[in-house]
Amino acid sequence: MAVTSQEEYKKNLALMPEVKPIIRNYLYELTSDLAEGKNLNISDGKVQAMILKHVDKNIADWNNEVHIFARKEGQKGHIFKNAPELFEEFISSDASRDIRYIYVDSWKTEGNLGFYINSRALDVLSEKVGNTATLYGLYREFIKAKYPGEKIIRLDLTKVDDEFMMWVKEEKRVDLKNKVIPALRKGMKQKIDARIEYFLAELGLTPSDLGKVGLANVPETIVERDLPDAVDDYLDMVEEDGDATPQDWLADAVDNTYIDMRLNHFINHEKINQLHIEKILETYADNPLTNKLPRSKWEALLSQVSPDRIKACFMRNGRADNNRAEHLAFTLVPDLEDRSAYE
Repeated sequence: MAVTSQEEYKKNLALMPEVKPIIRNYLYELTSDLAEGKNLNISDGKVQAMILKHVDKNIADWNNEVHIFARKEGQKGHIFKNAPELFEEFISSDASRDIRYIYVDSWKTEGNLGFYINSRALDVLSEKVGNTATLYGLYREFIKAKYPGEKIIRLDLTKVDDEFMMWVKEEKRVDLKNKVIPALRKGMKQKIDARIEYFLAELGLTPSDLGKVGLANVPETIVERDLPDAVDDYLDMVEEDGDATPQDWLADAVDNTYIDMRLNHFINHEKINQLHIEKILETYADNPLTNKLPRSKWEALLSQVSPDRIKACFMRNGRADNNRAEHLAFTLVPDLEDRSAYE
């Protein structure tokens, strides 16, 4: 096609004032579609402001590109009948490909878009999940893990609550395995260990007596047996109070009453009584008054004494009191000082 005169192709340029509103409307519709594609509410004032800002930021470049297209087409003898025809041919031509790509891509990476999605997602979670004290911190961890940096624009606001809750459950599962269970196990063991010396003292025993009375490794055994229920109880506490920690549960549930009750399940009173008798026999062996009687004689006599009377001979340090043991000996053998009693 023959190249037209300058006056001819200027007919295309003369259409530009009518084309500019068409360009603006096209960009507005395109950006609105992009926003809706991210499940944004285009009626939201913040979204409207972002759309208009993006259009205003790029409109001059589009006007220039359409102007260049109109001039080049006019120089080739292609004169458009009207503004809509000019713009439609521009959009359908390769001339619009690059600028359209740039426009769409810049919308995706626009800082305001990411900021809006971020803040709106938090609003959605506050409405659907509840504005708990830990929500903001968990949400920040969620975004950092799943949508860091510019990836935030991939977040689907219509699914954010479900995705967030799934992430929280997975994190809780990981936390349960890596943090909660070890913390509960360690805390229960520490509290039982701290209590057990007092508990043993009440029985007239020392920590070194644990194995002798069948209580060896009992703290560990109690912890492992009770840990599954402890985990369930802790999770129930978290459901009621999202800020609850393993330490909160330990303070509430693992008290001295609980520990004593659990330790009592493992006590072998027969073994304790036998150990007490052994310790009293040791004191009798060292006592000039009592060592004249054979050990077997004392053992037979002590075996007839009630466990409470035997225990009464012991101090809180788990040792037999010499005076109490001697007094018991005199109740068993009243003429203990009479040498003929030994014969």
